[in-house]
Amino acid sequence: MSLCWMEFQRVCRSATYIVAVTALVLFAYFQNVLPPPALVVPPGAEASDGLAAHTVSEEEYALVRDVDRFSGAHARLFCSRLGPVLALVSALPAAELFMRDRRGVRAAVYAREASSWKLAGCRCAALSAAMLLPVMVMAATLTCVSATDYGLGNVDLLAYFKYTLLWLLPTVLLSVGAGALGAALSGLPLGVAAMFFWGWAARSAPAFCYGSLFSPRHEALGRTEAFLQGAAELARGRIAAALLGLALIALTVLAVEWKRKSVYALRVGSRTA
Repeated sequence: MSLCWMEFQRVCRSATYIVAVTALVLFAYFQNVLPPPALVVPPGAEASDGLAAHTVSEEEYALVRDVDRFSGAHARLFCSRLGPVLALVSALPAAELFMRDRRGVRAAVYAREASSWKLAGCRCAALSAAMLLPVMVMAATLTCVSATDYGLGNVDLLAYFKYTLLWLLPTVLLSVGAGALGAALSGLPLGVAAMFFWGWAARSAPAFCYGSLFSPRHEALGRTEAFLQGAAELARGRIAAALLGLALIALTVLAVEWKRKSVYALRVGSRTA
């Protein structure tokens, strides 16, 4: 059994992960993105099946139809509202996993069979995959909902998945890196506290804020023209967030290596004595 798979199973069985996923799903539900709040319609039209109608101008409707293929507009709002809570909860299982090292599993973790790069890298990869898993499930569900509401041939079936990977994955990497580094260095959830403080500081961000490292915002169903104008800023911010997250993960590897060497040297010294 590979180390990544073992770490993934450990994450999924942890209480903090279950709490994080529960919070994520509840937040998505109460923020009206699971299920979607309304259908985009042009002036004078009504939503079918008794659903609420989100009326936009003819020009905006044409962009939502031709550029977003409808599902893209919903996916942006989905990522915008899910991003902040994902940034907060992703640090929880990361910190908890590395905090376990100071308890009963410390001897196994700091054994020299696997390199620090493999150990910490597999952990962070497992944490990132585990946090993206419920988002992907929601993305698949909402893709089916969009296909039902607008018609299978009218929607982009990959929109939710593309936005999840390009918009939310950098946020997950950043949060996992912060949670893991704080716990690896101190054995305390310092990274979790840092992410919550960052989230509190970013709570007053404008409704259309594409360059934020913490979590970009696009608080509208539609507004495709504004998104296209801010696409370059969004790309720069997402690349910077991903690089910062990878840098924090690299520092976590160095922290784990330093601790493993310290424990190994202590054991060798005690045996010699």
